[in-house]
Amino acid sequence: MAPFLSRHSLVLIGLFIPIDLWGKFGHAYLTVWWVDVVAHLLFGAWLAVLFLHPTLRHYAKSPLFIFALVMLAGLGWELFEFLYDIFIAIPQNFTPTQHGAWDTLKDLLNNLLGAAAALWALKKSPVYSKEL
Repeated sequence: MAPFLSRHSLVLIGLFIPIDLWGKFGHAYLTVWWVDVVAHLLFGAWLAVLFLHPTLRHYAKSPLFIFALVMLAGLGWELFEFLYDIFIAIPQNFTPTQHGAWDTLKDLLNNLLGAAAALWALKKSPVYSKEL
């Protein structure tokens, strides 16, 4: 079971990293509307798969708890972005990462949808369906 989940985790993070780098360094987060959506969907899916890994599975015993962990991680990231804007971006005239409450809520919803998609896909998998 561990190789199955590890492979999925690596695929998701392998998709997330180039998109995130393109968003940050290619300024796609500012110019391509869907990049932020895809990044948060992949991040939520990756976290859900990560929490299902056998070494972490005893902490995350139910899909509802996994959703809560994904939301907590998403809230932590949004708080980090907010503090970055206040203490670094705005004082140094960098482009802020936060674009209002609607952006934060959209990001959290996309994290949750990504986690739900990952859990649904794993539930349909014959390797993992009995444990979810």
